[in-house]
Amino acid sequence: MRLKTSVPYLVLTIILIMVTMIIQAKSPGKITGTITDAESGDPIVGASVLLIGTSHGALTDMDGKFVITNVTQGTYTIKVTHLEFGTVEMTGVLVTADTTTTADFQMTRKVFDKDVGIVVKDEGDVLNI
Repeated sequence: MRLKTSVPYLVLTIILIMVTMIIQAKSPGKITGTITDAESGDPIVGASVLLIGTSHGALTDMDGKFVITNVTQGTYTIKVTHLEFGTVEMTGVLVTADTTTTADFQMTRKVFDKDVGIVVKDEGDVLNI
């Protein structure tokens, strides 16, 4: 008779443990942002956005926006690179579970020296046909 009365308590205990585990399970956070030209305010398309020390990253879209998902809770450094604008970093970006962290960047266009030339020299055989 004792076994019959303890089964409901065992089932209830298992259900409570499962509910507690589900409540404590949190999904990772994400980082979103926009990258713009500091002078014009125009979006920067095709910039590479990386979380240093992880394999997470994204490219900006036509509106200069990016989204990095499945980011575990922690503090990160974000590195943004673009051929025309160089590289910028933002340190101390805090990501918490179940939240979206916003990190917006303004980048300044790099100045290229027009007087520097590139010489391409071919030392291979030339075929005259």
